[in-house]
Amino acid sequence: MIKLRTWSLAIFVLMVLCGTISATGEVIYSEEELEGVGPVGGLNKGIAGYELESISSDGQVKPAKGKYMLKFMGTADGSASVAHCYLSIKGVDIEVTENTVLSYYLYVPATSINDYFGIDFAFTNWYPDNLRDSHITDQNGVDVHPYSNKTRYGRGKWYRRIIPLGGFEGKTITAVGIAWDTPGSVDEGKEFIAYFDEIEITEMSEAELKKATGEKTAEKKSAETTEKKK
Repeated sequence: MIKLRTWSLAIFVLMVLCGTISATGEVIYSEEELEGVGPVGGLNKGIAGYELESISSDGQVKPAKGKYMLKFMGTADGSASVAHCYLSIKGVDIEVTENTVLSYYLYVPATSINDYFGIDFAFTNWYPDNLRDSHITDQNGVDVHPYSNKTRYGRGKWYRRIIPLGGFEGKTITAVGIAWDTPGSVDEGKEFIAYFDEIEITEMSEAELKKATGEKTAEKKSAETTEKKK
């Protein structure tokens, strides 16, 4: 079951003008309609079913930003040695530059069997030419592969992941997906649940990236050092 809320182009433009989203790059999900959502062939095993829904709240969980967020959930059937669920949520045509960055918010509730969630994308195909198998890391050194352990960051709270993609410079991203992936089997009836918000692929300068991740620029460090010496 997939339920998605439609938002107009006028609202999208207003969000850009108000600075809610970046005017450069591609917004994958930010309260607007998603079209063409579906399972990625060969990457859905050991699951009885899944749901992807755009919602305004779910109990105590509220959107990280704006009025809506994506709820992604499903149930394992215990039939596979490894269980995973990959959904393609948007087809794109994005040429990666040295300043391209993937960012998104992730929230995994305590009720989920694990926290093995993430955003993946394909270049020419979902295997082997993809994001997850590159094993690059976000601003906290956490692997981009969905089965990386994010308990410290994304359990019971929103975790904004910022992932520089400059190492893929010159390649073209053709599709973006949402994923749950485990390194082993999952017992029948166990549920996986996560929330995603503000999924974007944008351009950030070095200074903008450092500001977004909380890392101090060389100029700021120099200024602070000079101030301390006074």
